[in-house]
Amino acid sequence: MGSASAEDLLATLLGTDKTLDPLKRVLIQRTQDNPLFLEESVRSLVETKAIIRERSAFRLGQENKTVQIPPTVQGILAARIDRLTSNVKRLLQAAAVIGRDIPFALLQAIAELPEAELRHGSDTAASGRVPL
Repeated sequence: MGSASAEDLLATLLGTDKTLDPLKRVLIQRTQDNPLFLEESVRSLVETKAIIRERSAFRLGQENKTVQIPPTVQGILAARIDRLTSNVKRLLQAAAVIGRDIPFALLQAIAELPEAELRHGSDTAASGRVPL
């Protein structure tokens, strides 16, 4: 993926607000045009409110003078996991040990959580969204 493609992807993800141009340049440089890393970086910035959606585009968060972007995809994913509740993190850890296809009854037996909380946690973990 070249810089032009990375710029197009960021325009699609963030919109065309010129105030985000410096951030977009940093993202392109930091991610070395890697589309997965770009998308995960943007997702992380949204989750931490470093950028805020307004209508169909984004703007920098007012309270954010500097924007923190982890240096690797693994760093971004680890930071996202750190923002999860302790119950959802525990579910992810249990699921990671079990494997890819996990029967709900097995997860329930291992997680030791009430069914409603387990369903909510597994939905949160499966969606990849951090509850804000």
